[in-house]
Amino acid sequence: MSGDVAIEFPAGSSDERRLLLNWLRFLRGAVLRNVVDLTDEQAHWQPDGALISLLGIVNHLTHVEWRWIDGGILGRSTDRSEAEFHPRPELTLVTAVAAYQRRAGATDTVIMQCRRSTSRAACRLAPTCDG
Repeated sequence: MSGDVAIEFPAGSSDERRLLLNWLRFLRGAVLRNVVDLTDEQAHWQPDGALISLLGIVNHLTHVEWRWIDGGILGRSTDRSEAEFHPRPELTLVTAVAAYQRRAGATDTVIMQCRRSTSRAACRLAPTCDG
């Protein structure tokens, strides 16, 4: 993984979809900046107590976006598992980051296909979420 994750403060936009995605991109970057150049062992390390590993955070956020978009906006069936917080040792950081980035792309696509100010119910009526 490369240490060249860009830091760009979100630009304003009159299009609320673009504004949302600008902020999501900024916050995703903040997460990724914290795992850049870590080894798998470092990414899996879990502090004592109830906290989760950095890899667990990346994995959890991937699932959050999936539930939010596929479940909340597209109305598809989703679930939540405690396992997403504690990834198995065979999950590598490179694999988890790639999944997070793929999910980000899918989220961005759905959001941009939604009409401005459209309701969740309207998005659920059309598979492409264009109302």
